[in-house]
Amino acid sequence: MSRYPYTRLFWQSEYSIVIAGPHIQVLDTNTGDVLRSTAKCEEDQIASGPIRCAALSDCGKYLATSGDDKKLKTWQVDDLKLLSSRVLPKKPTYINFADNKDILVADKFGDIFRYQLHPNSNESSSGCTRDALSSHENPSGGELILGHASLLTTFLLTADGQYIVTADRDEHIRVSWYPQGYTIESYCLGHQKYVSAIHIPSFSPGTLISGGGDSVLKLWDWMSGKLLRRRKNRGKHKEKGSADDGDAEESQDSAMPEIQPGEASAGESEVVFVVHRIVFSVVGATAIFWFSMDDNSEACIQHEPFHKPIIDFTLEDDGSVWVLLDADWSSQRSWSSKGKGDDSNLVEVRRWTPDNFTASHPPPLALALNSCTLSATQADLKVLDLYSDLLALPKHFEAVAEDRTQDSSEMSIDDAATADGGSNDGGITKRELGRLKHKQALQRLQEVGRGTGLDFEPLPTDNKRVKGGGDPFALDMDGT
Repeated sequence: MSRYPYTRLFWQSEYSIVIAGPHIQVLDTNTGDVLRSTAKCEEDQIASGPIRCAALSDCGKYLATSGDDKKLKTWQVDDLKLLSSRVLPKKPTYINFADNKDILVADKFGDIFRYQLHPNSNESSSGCTRDALSSHENPSGGELILGHASLLTTFLLTADGQYIVTADRDEHIRVSWYPQGYTIESYCLGHQKYVSAIHIPSFSPGTLISGGGDSVLKLWDWMSGKLLRRRKNRGKHKEKGSADDGDAEESQDSAMPEIQPGEASAGESEVVFVVHRIVFSVVGATAIFWFSMDDNSEACIQHEPFHKPIIDFTLEDDGSVWVLLDADWSSQRSWSSKGKGDDSNLVEVRRWTPDNFTASHPPPLALALNSCTLSATQADLKVLDLYSDLLALPKHFEAVAEDRTQDSSEMSIDDAATADGGSNDGGITKRELGRLKHKQALQRLQEVGRGTGLDFEPLPTDNKRVKGGGDPFALDMDGT
């Protein structure tokens, strides 16, 4: 029988919360007993599909979730009671709490809206509203904080709550006032591809770490937007990751020393420890990686293999790493049946030693998570689509269209005209046909110029941004 992998774990000293597909479970951290589970709730509470975004309030009492149904659901953790369900204007990309009383939601239209933890009568009766700055109506009356011209990938609030840092698919990192998001303090510009993760270490509140599709980590003075340091990952891999930071420092991308990964095969997610080390992983990667941040030592990336794709990981207070694995993923790109022994574990725990991570006897919570799994059908797992960001974030659609246009370059305009009329056996679209006509017109112009002895620079036939070498690299960071 197939089962849901765990996609998010919120570890706490008394009880922990885990998300698996559309389900939420609350377990006793010390004993591993399942205290609450939405698998036992009414069907209408979980029929909305898998949970894509989730956030736990700082007090640990409230959980906010959302998914493909575009509903923002707020839960009371103690009894897993659904407190409210509000319709969002667009699909969310990231959720977080602010001051334990507000919920911030970023969406695919590049906007961030603020919602009260407990909806009041004014908010619930506001209906479909749209202010002068919003790019779309908000059916639940959320307050617009700020907007980007591109898909927002992630955001965070500074420790003092005075600023909000946002990142988007168009390589931008913006620092704005909060909640006056229209006032921009600075930009951190320098990434060549989308930015998928940003993080401010608790031990260095003036430093911002960012990473994304260009496989480079950058260290910023976020108040001024100045680049302080960079670390480049030379590995070529499709990645996404998540990171947590205890009290360590994360290194990024600047014109300073570069580090070469040992056997990198994944995206990046970073963690910082008191010992000034960074741990990162990637979506689809089968190992987590770490390196020392001590300025006096040569940075060398080391890795801890798990032999299964890593979905996410989180840190315990003592520095132990809880790693969530896609243990049923087979090399044939399909879900295999439940394996035997350690190969079937959905959760692995590693403890930090002065030099490396070491395996230890799994605590009761890990044993419970590996034994009390939730069943799923093959259709459920297909909808879950754990690695969708690897296709959604990189801008390789134009490159694909260009390849198709080049394949059709031998086709004459008359032959391609059938596509314009709708009968196109080759699958060329009207947009691609227009590009083909434009290219052929430029070629004719250049031939005329050469034939008449005109002295001019041939016009460029392709000014589109093409994906650089290597696979996309997605980084996601999360502090504790």
